[in-house]
Amino acid sequence: MNISAYTLAISGKNLFAGDPNNGLFRSTDNGANWSEMNSGLNTHYSPSIRSLAISGTNVFVGTYAQGVFASNNNGTTWTAANYTLENASVKSLAISGTYIFAGVYPITEFGTTHTGSLFRSSNNGVDWTIVNNGLTDTLVYSLAVFGSKLFAGTYHGGIFYSSDYGTNWSAVNTGLTDTFVTSLSVIGTNLFAGTFGHGVWRRPLSEMTNPASVTEPLPITNEIHSYPNPLSGSTTINFSSEAAGFADVVIVNLLGDQVAHLFSGTLEAGEHNIKWSNTSSLPNGVYHCLIRINGQLKKQSLVLMR
Repeated sequence: MNISAYTLAISGKNLFAGDPNNGLFRSTDNGANWSEMNSGLNTHYSPSIRSLAISGTNVFVGTYAQGVFASNNNGTTWTAANYTLENASVKSLAISGTYIFAGVYPITEFGTTHTGSLFRSSNNGVDWTIVNNGLTDTLVYSLAVFGSKLFAGTYHGGIFYSSDYGTNWSAVNTGLTDTFVTSLSVIGTNLFAGTFGHGVWRRPLSEMTNPASVTEPLPITNEIHSYPNPLSGSTTINFSSEAAGFADVVIVNLLGDQVAHLFSGTLEAGEHNIKWSNTSSLPNGVYHCLIRINGQLKKQSLVLMR
């Protein structure tokens, strides 16, 4: 069978190819032989694969008019991850930390209309929320991950950057004259962008991920208290929320790379406390606790000393 590989992904010895007409294929011998991996994929159309994302043995596929499907066994069996994205067409997928991102392009199928939007899930695709704040073009054709940072390539708005798992986005288009970005890839210290009709472009990551070069849209408050601090093994982080809202709590090092993801979900108004205890593999030094909730970024420095 001839495979039209719209998308490719690799995890360990497993190479995956998504075909728009015949579904997903997997090779374990560097592409010499391929096997269909379509058990459980919706077949209203053919299993039309448009995007792929992999984390270990967990594989996610984005399809035409059928949403997202998930497999926890390298594609052997599949279940729908579509509660919000049922019948959506998913152009791009990416995994960053505990989040899955899906770029959905406009389509009307089975009475459901999906406009171009970027969606995020924190529970393996059970629920999805729109994360378009700062995206002047919400038709996301491509996604790339660099540590805890995320890049989105769009239909006509160029490239956008997020340092907070998609909650907020900033354009990073300096020097880019073709803003139809069909593919993105991080290689070494550079971001590469494939464009429609104007070849491949390159820009150093340091020019875009340096906090001084990207506007931080959230006001910073310091309403966090933790004890003990300095800490030798664990600490309890206390903070308050004036109103109910979605909160995300992470620990980052001085380079801005995430070292722990402590919480993601909805919190009621009031006082809250979260424990950080998974520090045994980390070196001594200064870390930052970042809490994003209700349009604010709460920040506190933590000192790990054993």
